[in-house]
Amino acid sequence: FEFFALEKGKLSLTGSVLNMYPFFTLVFASLFLGESISIFAKVGVGIILFGLILISLENLSELKNFKIKNWLFWGLAGALATGFGDFLIKAMVADFNPYSYSLAFVIGWIIVSVVLGICDRKNVKFNFSKDFLYLCLGTIFLFSGYIFLHLALKDGLVSVVTPITSASAVISLLLAFVWLKERIFKHQLVGAILVIAGVIVVSSF
Repeated sequence: FEFFALEKGKLSLTGSVLNMYPFFTLVFASLFLGESISIFAKVGVGIILFGLILISLENLSELKNFKIKNWLFWGLAGALATGFGDFLIKAMVADFNPYSYSLAFVIGWIIVSVVLGICDRKNVKFNFSKDFLYLCLGTIFLFSGYIFLHLALKDGLVSVVTPITSASAVISLLLAFVWLKERIFKHQLVGAILVIAGVIVVSSF
């Protein structure tokens, strides 16, 4: 769903919609796991979500010309599926274990690659250039992050863990600025500050 949303819509707008997944995780955790967090923690989650939206937007004027198109539904489906996925992780690792689930997670991504290859055969190609090393390193760090996520979900509330881990967007923003020399807009900086503040609020309650 995320890939289709990114293909059909502008990256900044689809990113904002996709970043709403912690909200759906919170709803599922409340309905099916009986998790209850304080009003202050809920406020913190709201601050994080708003900050993530600001980070995702390259230009605030995009909101003025906002139109409902197919990408919005794909984006909401992606956010819903991701939020439900985090909920299922919590439900599974509690009785299973995070390491076995991480192995299953990798197998799941292989399935995703096969499905995408079938749906979009013309873009299926492999390029083993010098940049392939960065791709491999990125994959190692990515899946290491998922292992830590599963360990956190094993002992923590999914309604708290998921919003906190979504703060990775702040790290990506800073790395893009320092390493890739990408421009950071003022509203994105404000969004990063809000996300950090939201994480502090959620962690405190």
